[in-house]
Amino acid sequence: MLISGKEEVVRVELTESLIKLDEVTIRAGQHKGEPLNQLAAVSARSFTMEETKRYAGSFDDPARMAASYDRVTADPGGGNASFLVNYCYSTLAMFNAVGMKIAGDAVPEFQDLTFHLNLPAKKAGTFSIFGLGGINKIYEEYSDWINDFGTDMGVFGVKHLYILNSKTYINTTLAMTASRNNWWHQRQIDSDAFQLTNREHFTYRDYRGSIIVNHKINPKHYLKTGFTYDDSKFDLFTDFYDRDDSVMVREVDQKGRTGHWQAYGSWR
Repeated sequence: MLISGKEEVVRVELTESLIKLDEVTIRAGQHKGEPLNQLAAVSARSFTMEETKRYAGSFDDPARMAASYDRVTADPGGGNASFLVNYCYSTLAMFNAVGMKIAGDAVPEFQDLTFHLNLPAKKAGTFSIFGLGGINKIYEEYSDWINDFGTDMGVFGVKHLYILNSKTYINTTLAMTASRNNWWHQRQIDSDAFQLTNREHFTYRDYRGSIIVNHKINPKHYLKTGFTYDDSKFDLFTDFYDRDDSVMVREVDQKGRTGHWQAYGSWR
């Protein structure tokens, strides 16, 4: 399907073949220097990978070659660390704060933050630092009862990619995750007071690590081996209000920890 005003891109993936064929050279019939995007009328130029070997200082790098053209400036930090950060806040909560109650009184208030840092370390490989955090709560208040529910979670980890040679690389990952759920429920006991009748608090923490070694024996055989370790902790309790004794009673009270090792290998 062709769309007016938009370049059509077709992606063709190739599978490595075990049969060696004679060399075939394919050349496009376009004019030299003409951009592939026909909608780019000015400030556009195309060049081949072969041309990157002919320009001084390009070092076979298309980005360096493009920077040598007139009126093109390059970031001196290019090729070094890169990062991605994203933050989100509840749109309904903002509307509710200014009096626009689109979803009624029970409006979820949430916010989350994600980030990913990529840190190349030359011969030491590439390090990546990533994280995710979120907070969510809903508060409901009516004439005879109140609900207060909230959750939050967080993820933090470090990854390392080390390339041994053209056939072998190692991936190492260390990560920690945590989550928490809280719920409070109150009921009106008289015209002036509310009584807490239900309460829940669940907390989970997990620590994970893995090392994966990938090796290409030949175009037909691949070997993948490694191990993972999971360490999990939990802290859970629930309370309810005993009307006969007029006290909060602990219904669930559990704490614990468990670990799991796993080693594996695959050959295909």
